[in-house]
Amino acid sequence: MISHGGIKREVGTPQPQDTWNRFRKYIQERPANLKQPRKFGSLSSEADSGILSEGDVSNDGVSIQAVTVLASDPSKEVQVAYAVGGLGTQAPPRSNLAMQFSHPNGWLSSQVYSNFIVSTIRQRLLKNVSGEVTYVGHQDYFKTALDISSPATKTQYNVEHETQNNQLSLSCVQAVAPGLEVGIKGFAFNNDHDTGVSVKARYSPDDTSVYTASLSHIGSQESKNRTNFRGSFYQKVENDFSVAGRIDYDVDKKSSSYEFGVVREATNAVYKVTADSDYNLKANLTMKFGTATQMEILMDSQPLDHQYKFGFGFVLTS
Repeated sequence: MISHGGIKREVGTPQPQDTWNRFRKYIQERPANLKQPRKFGSLSSEADSGILSEGDVSNDGVSIQAVTVLASDPSKEVQVAYAVGGLGTQAPPRSNLAMQFSHPNGWLSSQVYSNFIVSTIRQRLLKNVSGEVTYVGHQDYFKTALDISSPATKTQYNVEHETQNNQLSLSCVQAVAPGLEVGIKGFAFNNDHDTGVSVKARYSPDDTSVYTASLSHIGSQESKNRTNFRGSFYQKVENDFSVAGRIDYDVDKKSSSYEFGVVREATNAVYKVTADSDYNLKANLTMKFGTATQMEILMDSQPLDHQYKFGFGFVLTS
């Protein structure tokens, strides 16, 4: 089943990885690519055009990752992953140990990096109320969230607070028609004395397409106000072929950027190519051998920065 932000799931249940992103990329300083429950509220996801912004080859050297599932019951799944990257270079290797336990009413995950730890816990508190807390050790950073849903009115509410910039946000998502959702989010950065509002609409009639449009405005006391528009789309053209695109427009600067990509999925391979407005071209080929081994070949061309990178890797799972 394809999961690109258009499939709703009950709070606390894992979200399958994107069909074209189910294989691990080179290890980066971010949580391991384990299955994560989708963020509460469809409009809160920025991955509607899931094939974009992938295929980064920013790491040099050799990277290794192993993933294992320790529990056979899908409702009580335990995953453990270990990854090490940057082998064979002058820089110290990067390592990451990730663990996640999922159960019907929530999940707990931890990622231990070379120099810090990231932990997240999500729990259903009441029938239609869930809470989430994230902690980043090296920054003493906390993020807390409270989600409330109203099935009768098909409305979702979210309250979030982040210690970084002392940010507080409130949002509401309303299903107004089959496949159509609209939402509004207000936020304030107390450290910068900035306030803002974002309005977004999302239309996903089925598993094969997602269209979004959003308009955000940030009012600042210390700098010029900022207004931005973003539109994106995802469309499955055939059973094994998908296209996606994203465009951003800065109203104040009158500048725009865009990114487009195509993906073809074969029986044991996934081909992906993306290009953006800065003339960057990224290509990704992932091949699967048997049930436990994948090989990935990556190419990243950034002509404006005079950077051309190439890499390959293997992923072993059990």
